Amino acid sequence: GRVKPVTADDEIRILFFCLQAAQLLEDIWRTAELTTKWSHPVNEGWMNYFRRWAATPSFRRWWPLLRPLYSAGLRNFVRERFEIVVRDPRARAEPSVTGAELTLTPMAVDDERLAGFAWNQWAAHQAAVDPARLAAGGWQALDYRLALAPGRDGHRGQTIQVGFLLYRFSATAAGRCVEWQSHGLHVPPPLVGAGITARLLDAVVRHFSTLKEGRPRELRVIMDDQPPGGPRDGPGWQVTDPGSRLQSVRDIGFYRSRGFSQVAKAPDDGSPVKILRLLLPR
Repeated sequence: GRVKPVTADDEIRILFFCLQAAQLLEDIWRTAELTTKWSHPVNEGWMNYFRRWAATPSFRRWWPLLRPLYSAGLRNFVRERFEIVVRDPRARAEPSVTGAELTLTPMAVDDERLAGFAWNQWAAHQAAVDPARLAAGGWQALDYRLALAPGRDGHRGQTIQVGFLLYRFSATAAGRCVEWQSHGLHVPPPLVGAGITARLLDAVVRHFSTLKEGRPRELRVIMDDQPPGGPRDGPGWQVTDPGSRLQSVRDIGFYRSRGFSQVAKAPDDGSPVKILRLLLPR
Protein backbone atom coordinates (compact mmCIF):
# COMPACT_ATOMS: atom_id res chain seq x y z
CA GLY A 1 0.00 0.00 0.00
CA ARG A 2 0.87 3.66 -0.10
CA VAL A 3 3.21 5.05 2.56
CA LYS A 4 1.47 7.55 4.84
CA PRO A 5 2.97 11.05 4.47
CA VAL A 6 5.11 12.16 7.43
CA THR A 7 3.63 15.19 9.17
CA ALA A 8 5.47 17.88 11.15
CA ASP A 9 4.15 16.34 14.40
CA ASP A 10 5.47 12.95 13.29
CA GLU A 11 8.92 14.47 12.70
CA ILE A 12 8.94 16.03 16.18
CA ARG A 13 8.10 12.71 17.80
CA ILE A 14 10.71 10.93 15.67
CA LEU A 15 13.35 13.50 16.57
CA PHE A 16 12.54 13.18 20.28
CA PHE A 17 12.91 9.40 20.08
CA CYS A 18 16.21 9.72 18.20
CA LEU A 19 17.56 12.01 20.92
CA GLN A 20 16.64 9.47 23.60
CA ALA A 21 18.11 6.60 21.58
CA ALA A 22 21.35 8.49 20.95
CA GLN A 23 21.72 9.36 24.65
CA LEU A 24 21.27 5.72 25.66
CA LEU A 25 23.74 4.74 22.94
CA GLU A 26 26.33 7.16 24.35
CA ASP A 27 25.79 5.94 27.92
CA ILE A 28 26.26 2.28 26.94
CA TRP A 29 29.13 3.09 24.55
CA ARG A 30 31.01 4.77 27.39
CA THR A 31 30.13 2.25 30.12
CA ALA A 32 30.75 -0.88 28.03
CA GLU A 33 33.83 0.59 26.27
CA LEU A 34 32.30 -0.25 22.90
CA THR A 35 35.03 1.47 20.90
CA THR A 36 37.43 -1.36 21.73
CA LYS A 37 35.07 -4.03 23.10
CA TRP A 38 32.21 -3.87 20.60
CA SER A 39 32.87 -7.51 19.56
CA HIS A 40 33.00 -8.90 23.11
CA PRO A 41 30.28 -11.55 23.69
CA VAL A 42 29.00 -9.60 26.72
CA ASN A 43 28.18 -6.64 24.44
CA GLU A 44 26.61 -8.65 21.61
CA GLY A 45 23.06 -7.87 22.72
CA TRP A 46 23.70 -4.14 22.93
CA MET A 47 25.41 -4.09 19.56
CA ASN A 48 22.49 -5.91 17.92
CA TYR A 49 20.08 -3.50 19.61
CA PHE A 50 21.98 -0.47 18.34
CA ARG A 51 22.37 -1.93 14.84
CA ARG A 52 18.58 -2.16 14.61
CA TRP A 53 18.21 1.48 15.60
CA ALA A 54 20.98 2.57 13.25
CA ALA A 55 19.30 0.73 10.37
CA THR A 56 16.06 2.70 10.67
CA PRO A 57 15.51 5.48 8.11
CA SER A 58 14.55 7.90 10.89
CA PHE A 59 17.79 7.51 12.87
CA ARG A 60 19.93 7.60 9.73
CA ARG A 61 18.08 10.72 8.62
CA TRP A 62 18.50 12.74 11.80
CA TRP A 63 21.87 11.57 13.10
CA PRO A 64 23.93 14.01 10.97
CA LEU A 65 22.20 16.94 12.73
CA LEU A 66 22.25 15.30 16.17
CA ARG A 67 25.87 14.21 15.85
CA PRO A 68 27.44 17.47 17.17
CA LEU A 69 25.58 17.03 20.48
CA TYR A 70 27.68 14.01 21.41
CA SER A 71 31.34 13.30 22.07
CA ALA A 72 33.88 12.88 19.29
CA GLY A 73 34.47 9.27 20.35
CA LEU A 74 30.81 8.36 19.94
CA ARG A 75 30.63 10.16 16.60
CA ASN A 76 33.55 8.12 15.29
CA PHE A 77 32.04 4.91 16.67
CA VAL A 78 28.71 5.47 14.90
CA ARG A 79 30.47 6.31 11.63
CA GLU A 80 32.72 3.23 11.75
CA ARG A 81 30.25 0.64 13.02
CA PHE A 82 26.96 1.80 11.48
CA GLU A 83 28.13 3.77 8.41
CA ILE A 84 25.90 6.78 9.02
CA VAL A 85 27.68 9.48 7.09
CA VAL A 86 27.48 12.98 5.67
CA ARG A 87 28.66 12.89 2.05
CA ASP A 88 30.02 15.35 -0.46
CA PRO A 89 31.15 13.05 -3.28
CA ARG A 90 32.00 16.03 -5.50
CA ALA A 91 34.56 17.31 -2.99
CA ARG A 92 36.18 14.05 -1.84
CA ALA A 93 36.04 10.28 -2.16
CA GLU A 94 33.11 9.17 0.00
CA PRO A 95 31.59 5.80 0.99
CA SER A 96 28.96 4.68 -1.51
CA VAL A 97 26.17 4.48 1.07
CA THR A 98 22.89 6.35 1.22
CA GLY A 99 23.17 9.27 3.59
CA ALA A 100 22.93 13.01 4.01
CA GLU A 101 24.50 14.86 1.08
CA LEU A 102 26.15 18.28 0.83
CA THR A 103 26.17 20.53 -2.22
CA LEU A 104 28.21 23.69 -2.95
CA THR A 105 26.59 26.34 -5.16
CA PRO A 106 28.00 29.72 -6.35
CA MET A 107 25.66 32.55 -5.36
CA ALA A 108 25.63 36.36 -5.37
CA VAL A 109 25.93 37.88 -1.87
CA ASP A 110 22.78 39.96 -2.44
CA ASP A 111 20.77 36.93 -3.60
CA GLU A 112 17.83 36.42 -1.23
CA ARG A 113 18.42 32.66 -1.31
CA LEU A 114 21.70 33.13 0.55
CA ALA A 115 19.81 34.25 3.68
CA GLY A 116 19.40 30.71 5.05
CA PHE A 117 20.10 29.16 8.44
CA ALA A 118 23.90 29.52 8.40
CA TRP A 119 23.80 33.09 7.05
CA ASN A 120 21.23 34.22 9.62
CA GLN A 121 23.22 32.64 12.46
CA TRP A 122 26.35 34.45 11.26
CA ALA A 123 24.68 37.80 10.60
CA ALA A 124 23.11 37.83 14.08
CA HIS A 125 26.60 38.06 15.60
CA GLN A 126 27.98 40.66 13.17
CA ALA A 127 27.46 44.41 13.09
CA ALA A 128 25.16 45.68 10.32
CA VAL A 129 25.83 43.16 7.58
CA ASP A 130 24.77 44.81 4.32
CA PRO A 131 24.67 42.42 1.34
CA ALA A 132 24.56 45.34 -1.11
CA ARG A 133 27.73 46.80 0.41
CA LEU A 134 29.45 43.41 0.27
CA ALA A 135 28.49 43.04 -3.40
CA ALA A 136 29.80 46.54 -4.16
CA GLY A 137 33.08 45.56 -2.50
CA GLY A 138 33.51 42.64 -4.87
CA TRP A 139 32.51 39.90 -2.43
CA GLN A 140 30.93 36.72 -3.78
CA ALA A 141 29.52 33.64 -2.09
CA LEU A 142 29.54 29.86 -2.19
CA ASP A 143 26.42 28.42 -0.56
CA TYR A 144 26.65 25.01 1.19
CA ARG A 145 23.47 22.99 1.69
CA LEU A 146 22.61 19.70 3.37
CA ALA A 147 19.97 17.29 2.09
CA LEU A 148 19.07 14.79 4.80
CA ALA A 149 18.98 11.07 4.11
CA PRO A 150 15.60 9.90 2.78
CA GLY A 151 12.96 9.38 5.47
CA ARG A 152 10.52 6.50 5.65
CA ASP A 153 8.47 8.12 2.87
CA GLY A 154 11.55 8.10 0.60
CA HIS A 155 11.88 11.90 0.43
CA ARG A 156 14.82 14.01 1.62
CA GLY A 157 12.75 17.09 2.36
CA GLN A 158 13.99 20.65 1.98
CA THR A 159 17.70 21.34 1.98
CA ILE A 160 19.25 23.18 4.94
CA GLN A 161 21.92 25.85 4.56
CA VAL A 162 24.73 24.59 6.81
CA GLY A 163 27.59 26.84 5.69
CA PHE A 164 28.92 29.34 3.19
CA LEU A 165 32.06 31.10 2.02
CA LEU A 166 32.36 34.84 1.37
CA TYR A 167 35.32 35.55 -0.89
CA ARG A 168 36.66 37.93 -3.51
CA PHE A 169 39.28 37.91 -6.23
CA SER A 170 42.50 39.88 -5.92
CA ALA A 171 45.93 40.02 -7.53
CA THR A 172 49.19 38.80 -5.97
CA ALA A 173 52.73 38.24 -7.21
CA ALA A 174 51.79 34.64 -7.91
CA GLY A 175 48.82 35.69 -10.08
CA ARG A 176 45.05 35.71 -9.70
CA CYS A 177 44.04 35.00 -6.10
CA VAL A 178 40.89 34.14 -4.16
CA GLU A 179 40.90 35.53 -0.63
CA TRP A 180 38.61 35.40 2.34
CA GLN A 181 38.70 36.36 6.00
CA SER A 182 38.63 33.58 8.58
CA HIS A 183 35.02 34.31 9.55
CA GLY A 184 34.07 34.27 5.88
CA LEU A 185 34.14 30.48 5.83
CA HIS A 186 31.31 29.78 8.22
CA VAL A 187 29.51 26.76 9.65
CA PRO A 188 27.17 27.57 12.58
CA PRO A 189 28.72 26.51 15.93
CA PRO A 190 25.78 24.18 16.75
CA LEU A 191 26.77 22.12 13.68
CA VAL A 192 30.51 21.95 14.37
CA GLY A 193 31.41 18.29 14.76
CA ALA A 194 29.01 17.09 12.09
CA GLY A 195 31.79 16.71 9.50
CA ILE A 196 30.54 19.75 7.56
CA THR A 197 33.39 22.24 8.03
CA ALA A 198 36.12 20.00 6.62
CA ARG A 199 33.95 19.07 3.67
CA LEU A 200 33.13 22.73 3.04
CA LEU A 201 36.82 23.61 2.77
CA ASP A 202 37.45 20.55 0.58
CA ALA A 203 34.56 21.60 -1.64
CA VAL A 204 35.91 25.17 -1.86
CA VAL A 205 39.37 23.96 -2.89
CA ARG A 206 37.83 21.59 -5.41
CA HIS A 207 35.59 24.34 -6.82
CA PHE A 208 38.40 26.78 -7.50
CA SER A 209 40.79 24.07 -8.68
CA THR A 210 38.38 23.01 -11.40
CA LEU A 211 37.12 26.37 -12.66
CA LYS A 212 37.16 26.38 -16.45
CA GLU A 213 37.47 30.17 -16.72
CA GLY A 214 39.32 32.55 -14.43
CA ARG A 215 40.90 29.81 -12.35
CA PRO A 216 42.99 31.38 -9.56
CA ARG A 217 46.62 30.56 -8.88
CA GLU A 218 46.22 30.59 -5.12
CA LEU A 219 43.73 30.66 -2.26
CA ARG A 220 44.46 33.03 0.61
CA VAL A 221 42.93 33.18 4.11
CA ILE A 222 43.24 36.23 6.37
CA MET A 223 43.11 34.96 9.93
CA ASP A 224 41.38 37.75 11.87
CA ASP A 225 38.23 38.34 13.88
CA GLN A 226 36.35 40.73 11.62
CA PRO A 227 33.55 39.93 9.17
CA PRO A 228 34.39 40.38 5.47
CA GLY A 229 34.60 44.08 4.71
CA GLY A 230 34.95 45.01 8.39
CA PRO A 231 37.63 47.40 9.69
CA ARG A 232 40.66 46.27 11.65
CA ASP A 233 41.37 49.63 13.25
CA GLY A 234 38.65 49.73 15.91
CA PRO A 235 39.20 48.97 19.60
CA GLY A 236 39.02 45.31 20.49
CA TRP A 237 39.09 43.98 16.94
CA GLN A 238 41.83 41.53 17.89
CA VAL A 239 40.39 39.10 20.46
CA THR A 240 43.05 37.93 22.91
CA ASP A 241 41.26 35.84 25.56
CA PRO A 242 42.68 32.29 26.06
CA GLY A 243 39.71 30.58 24.42
CA SER A 244 39.98 32.72 21.30
CA ARG A 245 43.74 32.17 21.10
CA LEU A 246 43.22 28.42 21.32
CA GLN A 247 40.53 28.58 18.63
CA SER A 248 42.89 30.57 16.41
CA VAL A 249 45.57 27.88 16.80
CA ARG A 250 43.02 25.20 15.92
CA ASP A 251 41.82 27.17 12.88
CA ILE A 252 45.38 27.54 11.60
CA GLY A 253 45.98 23.82 12.13
CA PHE A 254 42.78 23.07 10.23
CA TYR A 255 43.97 25.01 7.17
CA ARG A 256 47.45 23.52 7.41
CA SER A 257 45.90 20.05 7.31
CA ARG A 258 44.60 20.99 3.82
CA GLY A 259 48.01 22.14 2.60
CA PHE A 260 47.81 25.85 3.45
CA SER A 261 51.02 27.51 4.63
CA GLN A 262 51.70 30.86 6.29
CA VAL A 263 52.70 33.85 4.19
CA ALA A 264 55.94 35.33 5.51
CA LYS A 265 55.16 38.96 4.62
CA ALA A 266 53.25 40.86 7.33
CA PRO A 267 50.29 43.13 6.43
CA ASP A 268 51.23 46.74 5.52
CA ASP A 269 49.31 48.15 8.50
CA GLY A 270 51.50 46.29 10.99
CA SER A 271 48.58 44.38 12.54
CA PRO A 272 49.22 40.89 13.96
CA VAL A 273 47.13 39.18 11.28
CA LYS A 274 48.28 35.81 9.97
CA ILE A 275 47.77 35.01 6.29
CA LEU A 276 47.65 31.44 4.99
CA ARG A 277 47.76 30.44 1.35
CA LEU A 278 47.39 27.40 -0.85
CA LEU A 279 48.94 27.33 -4.29
CA LEU A 280 46.71 25.54 -6.79
CA PRO A 281 48.15 23.31 -9.54
CA ARG A 282 48.65 25.02 -12.86
